[in-house]
Order: sequence, then C-alpha cells, then structure tokens
Amino acid sequence: MREKRKIILGFVFCFSGFMYAQKSEGSGVVSYPDNNIKVVGEKVFWSANPKTDNSSESDLLTTYYKGLYNRRNNYLSGIKGTIDKPGGYIKIEVHAYDSKRAGGLQLLTNDEKTFVTRPIYNVEITQSSPNVFSKTTKEMNYQYFDYGQQIGKISSDDIKTLGAKASNTVTVNCGGWAWNWLRAFSLVSSSCSLEIDEDKLIQLENQPVVVKITVKDATLIDVRVPAVERNDNLKRIIEKEYPYFIIKKVNVEILEAPADNNTAQYYEDLVRLQVNWANKAYNDKTGKTLPPAAVATGAKMANARIVFRDIDITIRKGSKKIYNQDKINSIPEIQKLNADGINIRDLVSNDSKEKIVIKYVPELISEKSVFSGVTVVGRDGNEKLLLAFIVLAYDYKDDVNELSIKKTTAAHELGHYFSLIHTFEGGCTGKNDKISDTPPAEEPKTRFYENCIAPVQCGGHRRLIENIMDYSNCTFMFTPGQVKVMRNAIKKDFSNLYTTQKSTDAAINTDLNITVEDLRPGKTGRSKRDTLEKEVEKSQDIILYPNPVKDILTISNMENEEYAIYNLTGQQILTGRTQTGQIDVSTLPKGLYIIRIKNSSKQFIKE
Repeated sequence: MREKRKIILGFVFCFSGFMYAQKSEGSGVVSYPDNNIKVVGEKVFWSANPKTDNSSESDLLTTYYKGLYNRRNNYLSGIKGTIDKPGGYIKIEVHAYDSKRAGGLQLLTNDEKTFVTRPIYNVEITQSSPNVFSKTTKEMNYQYFDYGQQIGKISSDDIKTLGAKASNTVTVNCGGWAWNWLRAFSLVSSSCSLEIDEDKLIQLENQPVVVKITVKDATLIDVRVPAVERNDNLKRIIEKEYPYFIIKKVNVEILEAPADNNTAQYYEDLVRLQVNWANKAYNDKTGKTLPPAAVATGAKMANARIVFRDIDITIRKGSKKIYNQDKINSIPEIQKLNADGINIRDLVSNDSKEKIVIKYVPELISEKSVFSGVTVVGRDGNEKLLLAFIVLAYDYKDDVNELSIKKTTAAHELGHYFSLIHTFEGGCTGKNDKISDTPPAEEPKTRFYENCIAPVQCGGHRRLIENIMDYSNCTFMFTPGQVKVMRNAIKKDFSNLYTTQKSTDAAINTDLNITVEDLRPGKTGRSKRDTLEKEVEKSQDIILYPNPVKDILTISNMENEEYAIYNLTGQQILTGRTQTGQIDVSTLPKGLYIIRIKNSSKQFIKE
C-alpha cells in the first residue's frame, strides 16, 4: 500500500459548457465575500461582448435557453441579493443571440448604429431579498419586424414566446378577404391575430443567449432565469479568477515485467484514469462534498488549483516483476543512480525539478508489506531539493475492491511529492502532519470504511477519512492548510515546473494531452485481459468464498499451499498453510485484507 517515510542521511525521503465575463463596464469595485458578488458603485457585466462579432457559438461562452414547454411559466426565477445603499439595485437582462448581426444580438430594428437590442427577459430588485428569489419583471416585446413594427407585449416571466429564436414560432394571421370582410362590419376588433406554433416552441432547445448583469451598491447572492438550462452558470459571468498552477510536463516510464505483454492502450488507460482523478481532486471537480458529520466538526474543503495536462508515456521492458521499496529508498541505491533496478540517472540534473517523474513497475513490496505507490524526495543537509520521483504499481487485480486504490493512488503520491505527509502521522500523540486543520488520527487498521462512516478517535476527533492523505476508500479532498503547503512547496522547490494561468474555476481546462512511445522489442499487442485469460486456461483461477467472510475462508482450486495475509497498511497479519483449501480467519478484526497465495493476490472482507 501507499507509505511515506523520512530518512535523514544526507537525503530526506518521503514515501507513500462554462461562462466568464468577456466585457465589463463601469467603475464599480467588485469583491467576493462568502462567494457572493459585492459591487460598490455600479458595474455592468456581459457574458459575451455585444460589440464584437460572436460568429462562433463556442466563443460566446454563454448560457442557453432550453425547454420552452408551457404557455404559462412554472420555472423558479428571480434574484437573491442585498441592496447595500439607498438607490442600489440588481438587474438581469437576457438578450437573443443573432450570429448574422455584427453585434451578436438580435435588434428591434435594422438600425445597427443605435444598437437597440431585443431583450427576452428583464428582471430587477431594488429591495434586499437574501433568502428567497424576488423580482420585478417588465413587459417585453415578443414579436418584431426588421423595420421596427412591434406586435404585442408580455411579462418577461411568461416565456411562452420569449425564447432566443422564438419569433419563428409566432405567425400573424390576417385572414385574407374573409377576415377583412368581418372587420368591415365590426364583427372582429383586430385586423390580424397571433398564432403560436406549439410544436416548434417545444423543439426550440439550446438557443444561445447573452446575459447582462448590472449591479449597483448591492451584493448578488444567486440568480435564476426561467428556462435557462444551466442556472448555476449565471453567477460565473462575474466569477472571480484565480491563479492556477499548470504543471508543464508529467514524464511517465513503464517498466514492464519480462513475462508481461500488455497493450500500450492498457498502460495509457491506467495513466489516464489516475491523472484524470488527480485533476478532479486537485481542482475540486470530484462532485463530492463533505458529509454533515464532517462539516459539524469544522472540516473544510479547499481547491488546490493545480492542473496536470501534458503526459509523456514511454513503455520499455524492465528487469523483473517485483520491486523492493526498501531498496528504492536506500541511499546506496540512490548514490549508484539505480533504485532497485530503476534508472534514475536522468534525475540528477534539473529534470525532476522541471517535470514530474513517475515510474510504473509491476509490483511493489517490502519484507512484510505490499504497496501501491511510493514517493522519494531527496534533499541535502540544508533542505535543498536534489531529486524527486514517484514509483507506482501497475499490476492491479480485476477486483472491485481495488478500484478505489487503483484510481486514487497517484493523487495521494502527488501530495507527498508536494510536501504533504499522512494525516495519521504520529498517531494520536505525535505531531501528525503539522497542519492545524487536519484532525489527529490513529495509525490505520483498515482502509475500508463501510458506507464511508468515519470512526471517532484520538480523544473525540472524527477521522477525516475523506482526506486524500489518509488511507481510505472514501478520499477526495484537501483542507485549506494542505493546499497552502502544496502551493508553497511548488513555488519553493519546483519554480520551473509550472506556469501560472488566471482563470475562473468554471473555465479552467483539465483535459489531458497524452503521447505514448512504445520501445518494447517484439511486442504482440496482446491485452492484459487476453494474457490473464491465457493464464487461466493453463492454471485454474483462484476464487475466495464466502466474501465477505466471518470465520472460514475457502479458496477454490487449492489444497495445501502457503499463504500470507496483509492488512491495507501493508502489515503482515497471518501466515500459514491451507488445510484442504480452507483458512480460519475468525480471529481477524473486521476490515479489508489482502491474501497472497501461489504468486497471486486477492482481497477479502472480514465481517
């Protein structure tokens, strides 16, 4: 499993659809208290610049009207906010987009010099309403002709004809000679009638609109517009931009075991899985939030804003299948620039400071432990960084219980790379990780928490099992203190590793750019699953049952074989020889375990 250690012998080793404002107007001062948007003075924000040609929809970076289904509006809409000074207000206008117009908006007339736009929604508040959506709506023109003739008005909160391009759903029927005859005898009061094509109205989806938000001496808390598909995007029009650290390069080397013959795609998929999850974890995009029990203890999540994009993968044959983490982190091995058969000669230069270096090997073990990853950070006596690299295991079993380990290991080890240590370091009485907002925790006895229910330890502290630097199947977050440590470490130790990009949280791009170079001789392209199936044909697969187990664990296709059982911190718990394929595990505490038997590893749950 993952582990971190320190050795002070000249080196120190650690193991282990969006929106933004294209244009703003006015001299108001903007701040962001409690993630709200406060303006002193007046400020106008546009989701797209209406004075430039937005001929490309991808350049609009705006919201979309969607689903205009009802003749009366049933959509929740309005503004939450406070008016901070007399005369203050918050106004929201939605304008119909028109790619044929030079200004990018539909106009009420053909006179583009005066630029009289055709808004389709208009709402404002002039009194504070922090807890409920409040609004004063205005009547809007819902039909127009190019030469300024306007037909009909309707409240902007009734969206039956107010879609971005909804004018083509309304036709004017003047009835021909029969209608004119009836009007001549005053049998009808109007020369024409309006007819709404309900079928067309329903089909009007994903129509781009441009949003204008005006705030004067007020604080915007939330806003809803009827029929806008993604209301959560609206505040992002004027969302704060943050400095993101963009990692220049991640260099991955696969050292494949001599007997393995996996496809290049297998390795690319594994790296993509792990780095994608790391990007989600380091940029608060996992979609997860802390449970109420954690929030009640004062736990807080933070966005590290560290992005991994460019990944270079090199695949080559290694010298063996099993690598020893004790040798990988031994100073004699490092001094020989060979960490248990892993060539680290290229790290002596500044390479490890200008790119993140990750080596994948088949298996990582020590005399009594099994690992999924280890991080080595070497420093001199003055704490100056000399080298850094990560070693990860690639040989995961096809077992659902290993999925969380497989996905989250890289994120955990990257935390060590950026100077974080385990949250449980030192147990209940030690200094732990020296970060004040991570609660103390016991050395882990398990990494499996059923339903992610955290235990209470160390004198009443809820274990923060959601933290990436714990051993847990529930990890997904960092605390503000951990984020500060990582960003400071990057600035201090890896000044050439990253560039800084200003971006909103919604707009940041975390897509991966992966290149693969396969240097293996005589590869067959056979997949990992194909290889396993061939092995199964030669020797029957091992099956554990029952799983979960209370007392007697049965192993199929085994008679009398030696075995070893490890907990998920890698500690050897039980050894022996099977008796007619059975093992008594009744004395084991509840939790998740790994059994190694006949060169195979399997997981089981002890109830």
